[in-house]
Amino acid sequence: MSLTPAEALVLLDPMQEEGTPAVKVTFLGLMAEGVLRQEVVTGRVLGDRAGIRLARQPGSAPPHVAAVLEAVRASSSGRINDIAARLGKATRRFATFVPELVRPRLVQRGLLAETRRQEQRRMLLLFRRTVTVSSFHPTETGRREQDRIRAAIDQGPEILAALDRDPPRAAAMALALGPLLVLIPALMPMLGQLAGAMEMVRNPGGGADGGAGGDGSSGGAADGGWAEGLSALDGALDGALAEAGGDGDSDSGGDSGGSDGGGGE
Repeated sequence: MSLTPAEALVLLDPMQEEGTPAVKVTFLGLMAEGVLRQEVVTGRVLGDRAGIRLARQPGSAPPHVAAVLEAVRASSSGRINDIAARLGKATRRFATFVPELVRPRLVQRGLLAETRRQEQRRMLLLFRRTVTVSSFHPTETGRREQDRIRAAIDQGPEILAALDRDPPRAAAMALALGPLLVLIPALMPMLGQLAGAMEMVRNPGGGADGGAGGDGSSGGAADGGWAEGLSALDGALDGALAEAGGDGDSDSGGDSGGSDGGGGE
């Protein structure tokens, strides 16, 4: 069963509400697939900063992926801070990203089940109110998928070890993971080396660039540039998402007004 990185993350921890990790792996997964490309955006005031652009249109996109792509399209500057601010505003500082955009699809696909119960909660110290509380747990199919994802993630150390001893084997393992490789933080610093090995496996008779065009239209790992972009994006996203999640009031000027950290964490 094909899952996006965000769906895999939520399936592993169905009650997790924090949106920032799911947002981050969605960006990274789209970069690994070649849907997004990292670029340097030059500005006279702020100087050169990391940016993102749409490299190709995916055939179909689940709601959380569509939300990220819409934020990218809506940003005229392409700067990561601006894109993150737009997505933060659309998802209430990422608070609705998991419960409204990611988790419902897992329920629809029969991987998670929802249980509802009534609870009495005190309001304003004097009044009680009955509220409906939902909890989510994996179905039998969901548990099997959890096991598959954990087994894939557990391959991280083995991939790293094979990268020196047997690069083709490391590349084959990474290719089998697909976008889920972004769920293994230890692989991020080694993506450049890993991309070279992956290209040799994908295109053993071709050149170093694998025939990929500069616009990334041939796919995620078809050219080595995606690895350098992912490594750069991995670090840049942390600051941008923390800023947008802490003070999601920026509308179209995520770079112009929030870079001084006034929004907290």
